[in-house]
Amino acid sequence: MLVPTQDPNAWDVFDYLTDHTHTTVPDTTWHTALQHTTDPDELLTLGFHAHKAAPVIAENIYRLAADAGHTGATANLGNLLAEAGRTDEAEAAFRLAADAGHTGATINLGNLLAEAGRTDEAENFYRLAADAGHTGATANLGLLLAKAGRTDEAEAALRLAADAGHTGATANLGLLLAEAGRTDEAEILLPSARRRRPQRHGD
Repeated sequence: MLVPTQDPNAWDVFDYLTDHTHTTVPDTTWHTALQHTTDPDELLTLGFHAHKAAPVIAENIYRLAADAGHTGATANLGNLLAEAGRTDEAEAAFRLAADAGHTGATINLGNLLAEAGRTDEAENFYRLAADAGHTGATANLGLLLAKAGRTDEAEAALRLAADAGHTGATANLGLLLAEAGRTDEAEILLPSARRRRPQRHGD
């Protein structure tokens, strides 16, 4: 049931075993894995796999990698803390990763701040992520501006994201135009929003 890998010290299992098992990985397995690596990239991978299955262990792993200077681990730590409702800690982690240039953390910080009603701060981080080329940040910026009543700016941002293929931005632009009474333009956009496939934005 085991197969060799390119690493002479590591073995893998047949695919059908992982496809048909729902057994929870015991904590001792995570701790054993931790004893065999200090590499930040490997810690990030380990934390990623523990993220949903063992969040307490994942937090410890992310912190180890973050302390070793891994910005992606700091960003993932922020995600984990945000999911747990620990928003102050999540904000601190996101800020560290954003200050280090992590675009995903920058937009997630914007999301966190927007949800807390801290609109001006959220706008700043959305703009930073948008300037770094993150289409989702441009779309979120447009939505934030629309909610603030800054319709011209919102339209410009939503058009940029829509032109880049962001389905949500296309739909929200159509709704914005419909609310402004520009129904002919809105009708052109809304069917295309249904046809376009959503785009994933990797961190």
